Order: sequence, then C-alpha cells, then structure tokens
Amino acid sequence: MFLGFSFFLIVAALILMALLFQFGLEQRTTEVGTLLALGFPPGRVRLLLLGEGSAIAFLGGVLGVWGGTAYARVMVHALTTIWRDAVGTSALRFHATLPTLVIGSLASVLVSVVTIGLVLRKQARRPARQLLAEGAEAESQIPGLKGSKRRLGPWVASGGGGLAFGLIGWALWTGESASAEIFFSAGALLLVAELAAMAALLTAFERGSASGRPTLGVIGLRGCARRRARSLASVASLACGSFLVVAVGANRQEAGRNATKRSSGTGGFALYGESTLPVLRDLNTPAGREFFGLDD
Repeated sequence: MFLGFSFFLIVAALILMALLFQFGLEQRTTEVGTLLALGFPPGRVRLLLLGEGSAIAFLGGVLGVWGGTAYARVMVHALTTIWRDAVGTSALRFHATLPTLVIGSLASVLVSVVTIGLVLRKQARRPARQLLAEGAEAESQIPGLKGSKRRLGPWVASGGGGLAFGLIGWALWTGESASAEIFFSAGALLLVAELAAMAALLTAFERGSASGRPTLGVIGLRGCARRRARSLASVASLACGSFLVVAVGANRQEAGRNATKRSSGTGGFALYGESTLPVLRDLNTPAGREFFGLDD
C-alpha cells in the first residue's frame, strides 16, 4: 500500500517539476534561439540546459535528504507523543543508514535528470528563426498530432477503463475488495484512461471549428487545447493528488483491529512489552499464560 502511495506521489512531483522546467525554458526561448543562430549544435544546447538542470537537481537531492530526514524524525516523534492514538503504540523508532540515504539521493537525482531530458528532447530542435521571432508563443504553433496518434487516444481510454473496471469487478466477485494491489492497479489504469480521454477531447476542441457564439465553457476548453501538453500535465498532477487523498481515507484502519492476525499492522502481536528475561512461552495460548500466572 505504501509503495502505491509513493508511486503516485513521485509521479505528481515529477510532473510538477517538468512543468516548472518547461516554464523556465519558455522564458529563455530567445536565448536558445540566439545560441542556435551563433552556430551551437542543437545537441550542445540541450547539453548546456541539461547541465544546469542536473546541478539544480543534485542540490535539491542533497537538501531533500537533509530535509526529509529531519521531517521523518519530527513525524516519528509526533506519532509517539501527541499523535499516539493514530498508531496505537509508542514503540516507534527512527532508523536510517548512510547507504540508504545515498541511494535515495542518487535515485532522485537520476529520475529528475531523466525527466529534464525528456522535457528538453524537442526544445532545441526548433529552428532558430522560429525561436527568435515567436519567443514563448512558439508552442502554440506546433502542429497537431498525426492521424494515427489522434486515433490512439480513444483506444487507450477504452482499454484502460475496461481493464480497471474488470479488476474492480473481479475483486468484488472474489471478495478481495480490501486488496491494496487491486486498488492501486485499478486507480493507475483509470488515471491513464482518463488522461487519454482528456487528450482526445482537447485534440477535438483544437481541430473543431467555432459555430455560432461560443460559450464561456467552450472558450475555456479551447484555451486548454491551445497547449495540450501543459493542460494534460496539470490535470495529471491534480488527479494524482486527489487520488492520494481518497486512497488515504479509503484505506484508513483502526490500529487495534484484528491485532492477533499476522496480516494486520501489529504483525499478529496484540501486546507489546519489554522484559529483562526472555519469554519462552507463547502468551497467546492458555498454557503460556498459565505458566506465567497471567489471567485471561
């Protein structure tokens, strides 16, 4: 379950980072066009911008490790004191090792650099004349998707939605309605399906011709269709955040519920205690409790 939470949170963060980097590139369109006009190869320009983004990503990774460690310590302390009722125990300790922190930092930097590289993939391929003449408005002149790609959106939306509802139906049929794996798998498929449907809708509005007096809603949709990638990224980021809020509320469970089951949050231990001597008998059995003189 926590893996699913982390996945959607990371996706939302990467989308937001890509948006911010794209906004920065749009403000530097004239600079990129000038470099191309001076004879810099497009690959060299992309490499320069990638180096700048990588340096910022590395600094963010280092600061993120420090800030994340401090935040985790504060959260664990709060869960063992003022928020103790949320977990039902005070036996929580913060634990971190240097290799784990280093691997996490390097992984975050690597993912960030790859995301920045994807954003830069087409930036320096545009002619210098276009970048210098149109500036940040050049994006609106990018030609629409080819026919084959336009037709792919409805198919992806239908396939993803069908698989998602199939998983939901199978979970209800087999009684696995509380499975976190099915929950997040169906959520991810629905997210992909809805984004594909949104892309198809924006493409239709972009290609459609205005008939009569447009309403405020139509004007808003045409404004979103003017820059499809930015609109889809905003929708995906908000969708991931909304899904996380719903997922946290739907998967909230009482800390002491089914405490004796191994699948529960307690690991099957209803009680937690510390002793100076080893407990060699199982206190969950009547014989074990009788051996230590404990009442049921």
